[in-house]
Amino acid sequence: MPHFRLHLSYVSIMFIVMKLKLANYYPVSGHVVYLAVKPGSSFDSHLNMTPTDQQIVLLKHEHIYIGERYFEVVFAWGWWLIPSILLASAVFAYWRARR
Repeated sequence: MPHFRLHLSYVSIMFIVMKLKLANYYPVSGHVVYLAVKPGSSFDSHLNMTPTDQQIVLLKHEHIYIGERYFEVVFAWGWWLIPSILLASAVFAYWRARR
């Protein structure tokens, strides 16, 4: 397996895990931003409310925290786009090997 596919595999798994287990919260009434651990395996990541008591808050800041944009990218499209690129490269390599 070429190195780029190995790295894409790792990043794909990490993005999917982040999508399933983390959540960004932007409360409607305030400016506090939370990054919390979600219980279960829900794909809902952006919720306009504060984290519940069952969740563990990892980061909390009044305006923005370092890495917030990174998590927004992962939550919006990274969790499905990067695995799709990995799958497409694997299919292309298989198709090329069969020729």
